Amino acid sequence: MGKVFNNLVLTAVLAGSASTTLGQKSNEIFIPIGQSPGLSGKYTMIARVQALDTADRSVTVTDAAGASVTVRPNPQTAIWLDRSQLKQPNRRGDFSDFRKDMTVELKFRNNDRRDGVVEWIKLQAVE
Repeated sequence: MGKVFNNLVLTAVLAGSASTTLGQKSNEIFIPIGQSPGLSGKYTMIARVQALDTADRSVTVTDAAGASVTVRPNPQTAIWLDRSQLKQPNRRGDFSDFRKDMTVELKFRNNDRRDGVVEWIKLQAVE
């Protein structure tokens, strides 16, 4: 009986954490840069756009520590415009919304960033 109860509790905990993760993913568009609970600064990179290559559809960004990375958003990469500083609702964006010197937040598919695949990118709109 105790083993069955423990399995039920474990299942409930795991199901709850999965729904929290899925809930955050679906609401990430509404969260300003640097404020994603449990992600920002730990599993994301906040950086400035240093270079854009429209032919290659790549973006090179550099963080405050000087670390640079070049990413190529793919069709599965969510791009969102963080318009919170403009007191406007955030919205979906696309590659054409990138600007040099823009602040961005990138969430890599793998936390070690080895494969360079970006799950989502938030762009800070200032005008």
